[in-house]
Amino acid sequence: MIGAVRETPHYIAARGLRAIKRELKRLLGCIRRADRDFGLISDGDSIAVGVSGGKDSLALAYCLDLYRKFSKKDYRIVAVTVDTGLRPFDLSGVREFFMRLGIPYEVAQTNIGGVVFDTRQEKDPCALCANLRRGVMNSTAVRLGCNKTALGHHSEDAVNTFLMSLLYEGRLSTFAPKTYLSRRDITVLRPFVYASEQDIIAVAKGLPLPVVASPCPACGNTARARVSALVSALETQVPDVREKLRSALEGTENYHLWSKETTDESPCRDEDAYLSERENDK
Repeated sequence: MIGAVRETPHYIAARGLRAIKRELKRLLGCIRRADRDFGLISDGDSIAVGVSGGKDSLALAYCLDLYRKFSKKDYRIVAVTVDTGLRPFDLSGVREFFMRLGIPYEVAQTNIGGVVFDTRQEKDPCALCANLRRGVMNSTAVRLGCNKTALGHHSEDAVNTFLMSLLYEGRLSTFAPKTYLSRRDITVLRPFVYASEQDIIAVAKGLPLPVVASPCPACGNTARARVSALVSALETQVPDVREKLRSALEGTENYHLWSKETTDESPCRDEDAYLSERENDK
């Protein structure tokens, strides 16, 4: 059952909103840019925002509520938490947060933690856990009458996912800002895809958001955490490496990768033209 809503939204606005106005405007600008570039949100949408209890998802729910007001788009949002059954996981602060904002809140109870760590005893549990949580999230969104879900992945997450695919799977891939799932007839959005984690951290501290610590026993000891540490190490040599990697995800027309020839007439790259383009870009 979706929690009752009784109090007026944006009680937080009086608490230090002025101190984080710049970061909050940047986050809203990132949502607007992603919405413009990828056509994320339309009038009449019902969007289930996945809320893990972490800073990213809480900030996304707060910002999507604000974006609805200044963008003049007519859509509704519902906050959804998939409870994996791992403890401690106190959601009382999150419940109060959404009640005061006037955002309906649903908690889907599961035993995903037991399946992953006890039944399957996964050594690298993240992939299975994420797949199971996504399934519950999408089915809950459909049950609540939503046609879209929104997840709090930011630009650093996109970069880390890209590097994980490259280093651990040998392929060039990352998540998309907008993905349609035909089996569920639901669209997955990532409105923070242009957003910086540092801006999210500033907003989370400034509001403040009722962040809940992850109960996962593998937290901080995952492939994603190791890749993030690798990028941090690269920053000592290339300070803007994160921005460079993120921008590389945008323009696939700039990729110059190998492709196998299928016929004698298959086109080959004009190296002189390629080098000329590189010179013009400098």
